[in-house]
Amino acid sequence: MFDGRLSYSKEYFNKNLFHDYLKEQGMKTFQDGLTARWAAVKAGLGYFRRNNFVYTKFGSWVWIDTWIVDFELEYDKVSPNESASCPDNCRRCIEACPTNALSEDYTMDRGKCITQLAGYSTEPPSEELRTKMGTLLYGCDVCQDVCPMNTGKWREEEEFPESESIKGRLSPEEILAMDEDTLLNVMQPRFWYISSDRIWLWKCNAIRAMANSGDTKYHQSIKDACSDDNEKVRDMALWACRKLGI
Repeated sequence: MFDGRLSYSKEYFNKNLFHDYLKEQGMKTFQDGLTARWAAVKAGLGYFRRNNFVYTKFGSWVWIDTWIVDFELEYDKVSPNESASCPDNCRRCIEACPTNALSEDYTMDRGKCITQLAGYSTEPPSEELRTKMGTLLYGCDVCQDVCPMNTGKWREEEEFPESESIKGRLSPEEILAMDEDTLLNVMQPRFWYISSDRIWLWKCNAIRAMANSGDTKYHQSIKDACSDDNEKVRDMALWACRKLGI
């Protein structure tokens, strides 16, 4: 719900504050050069649960930043077990995964994960997966939402930073109608999974969500997208037309 790269966020401020502290100690640093979840667990900050997320006292609703430093450090505590015991026979995360990206304990098929498909794909997902992805436009937290160890951990206490600039722009039809400038300068900086070289993915996600909703109000928007300048967007729109019989 935030982007630590942007100067308006407290996370950005805190990250820079910590980075400055490391430099004050005489350390040379390299940021984000580690596998974040494994680094956090090895550092004793949390542990894995069945859905592969790292859990702390805040549940899995945490963000992890990493730094490599050129100092040899002393460990102040013994790292705990890598995995924590989930409730007996609880498989809620696995059973709830819409695309079966989670199929066994502590495993994940990245090629089926909605967050990966809707944010990092270089090509539109297969037709089978498109249907399973439902109406989610950006990412997926289903395996975290259903986890009983996350109950009561989420706190809706703050407004999304600078939310006024994006209000009214997050519906599928608005996204599909956006010009490239708006996608690059308004959407992409706040929703960073989708990089600036894959802004076409925003429109593909919107079309897929429209088609899976079954709502007839989207039919004309989908038809119009069949003549979009981007080939991937056109292909997704044609798929949606076939799916809906329009």
